Amino acid sequence: MHKVIFKHWQSGDQLEVVGNIDPQLNHPSSDRLVVTKPDGSFEDIIKTTIIEQSTLS
Repeated sequence: MHKVIFKHWQSGDQLEVVGNIDPQLNHPSSDRLVVTKPDGSFEDIIKTTIIEQSTLS
């Protein structure tokens, strides 16, 4: 599991998402990071808006 803190691309509000980062959904050259949340939904994050990213134990 990972925790990603990022800013909303329009409002600038600081947001947080916890979930899995699946390598099959995330290409290194993409400008986006896709996080699969525990409820099965996805969060699509623009990489340049990421403030902090950490691994949860």
